[in-house]
Amino acid sequence: MRNQHIAGMVAFDEQWAGGYGRVARNALYSQGIAEGDAEYGYRIARINLTNPGGFLFWESGSIVFPTAAVVPDHLPRLMAEDIVEIRQTGTWDTVKNFSRSKEGNVVVRVLCRKASKDYEACRKNGPSVGRHAGVGPTFSPYPSSVSAYGHSYSVWFDAKGRKLREYPR
Repeated sequence: MRNQHIAGMVAFDEQWAGGYGRVARNALYSQGIAEGDAEYGYRIARINLTNPGGFLFWESGSIVFPTAAVVPDHLPRLMAEDIVEIRQTGTWDTVKNFSRSKEGNVVVRVLCRKASKDYEACRKNGPSVGRHAGVGPTFSPYPSSVSAYGHSYSVWFDAKGRKLREYPR
């Protein structure tokens, strides 16, 4: 899963990193997004790289692989169950020091919007892993640097979680 584009499902409606619940924040921490770090101010999406079809994932023999990705400024707010393509760089600390290096896991594009009327068809016709639709390698070209996408990544939240700008529509 390293150094390739992967489709994943947004786990929770996008918000300030400190606003996610404890379990989601723990997953963010494992990706190098710690409270007080500059990365806390960026748009961060919590992404599941396997879609188990519910919390009882063990029934289908699946495992949820949680990760996080920085969201570029131009994308609308990501919502739970949106399918996105991310630039997957590794397993741990994938966003650590993003504020300085501008390298790490980033959302490349939205593949399927949950609010769209064609969401189910989009998800089923996209990447999949076994019987789990909406996740897996996308096989699109993988640039050597985040800068190749031409996206901008800005601080969106202050230290107390107040939004500094509005989400694009």
